[in-house]
Amino acid sequence: MARAPRSQFPLQAIGIEGALTTLAPAVFLFAGLFTSDDVLSLLRFGAAATAALLFLLTAISLLQRPILAKWAGFLAIVATGLTAVPEVIHDPVAALLASITTLSFAFLLLESRFRPDPASHTSA
Repeated sequence: MARAPRSQFPLQAIGIEGALTTLAPAVFLFAGLFTSDDVLSLLRFGAAATAALLFLLTAISLLQRPILAKWAGFLAIVATGLTAVPEVIHDPVAALLASITTLSFAFLLLESRFRPDPASHTSA
């Protein structure tokens, strides 16, 4: 009787990928799409779309290509910061939350070692 192949990665290591995939569309909350129809609103929408795509790229490539994922994550942080600039400038609470979130996510990407668990590999 043949056994079903096990996943290459343990379930705990996949948790961060799921969180990034779920939170990728949250960048559009910062874009303020319905505030005005000027060029700045379109630029913020473009930066939000870029950040969402980069967060998805980070989630997809985190365990297979960690260096690419870290660069994509840092670029996603920058793009998210560009979408949130007007709120951060005018609201001190938003500035505090944005700085805490940015620093914690950057530290997570910088200091984490994303490698597959060698115990999860099975030899046939």
